[in-house]
Amino acid sequence: LRLPMQALADQVQGAVSVGVVMDMDVVYVETCTYQDGTLKRPGVGAVRGVLETAMGRAGLAQLKAAEQGQFLRRARRDRPQEYARCIDAARESLEHYGSRGFAVNLGDSGFGVLAVGVASRIAYGPRRLLFNCAVPGLQVRGKDLLQKTGPGLVQLVGLADRLSVSR
Repeated sequence: LRLPMQALADQVQGAVSVGVVMDMDVVYVETCTYQDGTLKRPGVGAVRGVLETAMGRAGLAQLKAAEQGQFLRRARRDRPQEYARCIDAARESLEHYGSRGFAVNLGDSGFGVLAVGVASRIAYGPRRLLFNCAVPGLQVRGKDLLQKTGPGLVQLVGLADRLSVSR
């Protein structure tokens, strides 16, 4: 799967990552980056909040409404600053995940990075693998993120899902 991940990273001149949710965070397990890009490559084991990442939001979108509500209440209580900074955008992603097929981060995590995220059907222990595609905010408009980058990641995750079934 590294070759298709690298191909997408090169195409969008960004980074494509895989991660899993661990409690209230996403832990990165693999990343491919555009070689001439300016994005910092999140290393294996990098940790980011579920609410502040597109892949975390994609994972949250897979939960039943009651589980989402429980998670959001915990986030408000345990991570009030992250919650306040990200809740509106996270809710927007949850509301539109079904129709778009991906979650969105339009730079609200504060890193000047735009991203899309998709939850795969691939099990990683009791969790699902989550995919993220991040691009520098100065290079990509939100419209391109929604019309090109998101669908590109959906296609990559569809391939990953099909490959995992055939094994």
